[in-house]
Amino acid sequence: MTQSILNIGILAHVDAGKTTITEQILYQSGSQRTIGSVDKGTSSTDNLKVEQERGISVRLATATFQYNGVKVNIIDTPGHVDFCAEVEYSLRALDAVVLVISAVEGVQGHTISLFNAINEMNIQCLIFINKIDRVGADVDAVLQDIRKTLTQKIIVLQKTDGETLISEWSEAKQNDEIVQQLVEFDDELMECYLEGEKIDFETLDDLLAQTTSETEFIPVILGAAKNGVGISKLLDALTRYFKFPTADKDRPLSSVIFKIEHDKLLVMKLFLGFLGASRTCASIVFSISGFIG
Repeated sequence: MTQSILNIGILAHVDAGKTTITEQILYQSGSQRTIGSVDKGTSSTDNLKVEQERGISVRLATATFQYNGVKVNIIDTPGHVDFCAEVEYSLRALDAVVLVISAVEGVQGHTISLFNAINEMNIQCLIFINKIDRVGADVDAVLQDIRKTLTQKIIVLQKTDGETLISEWSEAKQNDEIVQQLVEFDDELMECYLEGEKIDFETLDDLLAQTTSETEFIPVILGAAKNGVGISKLLDALTRYFKFPTADKDRPLSSVIFKIEHDKLLVMKLFLGFLGASRTCASIVFSISGFIG
């Protein structure tokens, strides 16, 4: 049985908390037993000495975890504009993106550049508004900024009262605003809604997954990664709303190498065909250069 595989990138402006989010994802998914710290230089994806000393990501880093029966290859990218080339390398390898925005700093110039690149390549996207617990955080202002500078096509899956999450999109709590947004994409459901009929949550959630995978909508999740808030919702969304890539393993090999390590380790995405023991397409494959040929 072929396993579902998803390649996601964590993209953001500098200091938005990408690496902390990655650490929490790896921890809460059970991939690692402890949570690394950016401040202490112990995060699993900051391997260079300069990254550990300065608490910034300079090069893209990869990690893998399993969640809800899905294998997720995660790419943590630098946020500083000086290292944007590393982000560009990774875009062709991505099936989906988590675009991180700080609830304090809001949408930055680099955020706009990243979003434009994601939009141009029609990559599935989810927005994570981080640091809602910080002094100066203003989720409503950030959402307004997103709609003004990035896109109107967002669906906010949670509501907050200050730094506290007070509700979220779930079977027990269907947000009428979300329902209205979704039924616009289905005439039959729109008719049911206008006639006051109850639409079951599973149908609406399936429609949310469909419209997200078709890049018609971008779900928005709120959280505070340093405290682990919002990460479980993010994990659920990653494996629920993104479409998994498929490819024909019997066709000629087609792939892209987007990272080369100093020890001749290659990181690549396999689009078609198969390589060695890996028969699952659209996966990140690790191999020595001699094996690639």
